[in-house]
Amino acid sequence: MKLKRIIEKNENFKIGYSLYLENFPMDQTRNEETQLFILKDKTYHFDMILNKNEFSGIITYWEYDEYIYIEHFAICSDKRGKGLGSQVLSLLKQKNKLLILEIEPPICNYTKSRQAFYERSGFVLQQYKHTPPAYRKGYANQVLVIMSTGELTDKLYQTYFKRVCENTLNPLKSC
Repeated sequence: MKLKRIIEKNENFKIGYSLYLENFPMDQTRNEETQLFILKDKTYHFDMILNKNEFSGIITYWEYDEYIYIEHFAICSDKRGKGLGSQVLSLLKQKNKLLILEIEPPICNYTKSRQAFYERSGFVLQQYKHTPPAYRKGYANQVLVIMSTGELTDKLYQTYFKRVCENTLNPLKSC
């Protein structure tokens, strides 16, 4: 299992970006222009998940000194249920940083199962009201919940939320 960083528009980008669009609602995805724009940011990772050198999914995340924010995470549908998602999270945990992610509120079986997966991987639900901006112009702010692998203090949450807003809105202004 390994992660391969995508840093430019090439065949790997096309494969990864296609899976990205297939697995997330429009308001939670960047258009191609803004996605290519943020690839230049040194803190941003758009990684292919390779299992035995076979494309198995994508993970996008922002890595800072104090934490890693997992922005998008998708395993190919034919590869799910084989422990690959847990292995990817284990790779990130080896960086010895707090992991933070957002999920949709756990109100139906699908979103509850997603929460349960992350809980089995050591994440806990945080009690912050979280309404980050949409990734595309013309969409309403999202309503999401936060999970992390450890304590998320108010101060760190404020830093995290500010960065989420900047990372979402700045590319929209630049492209």
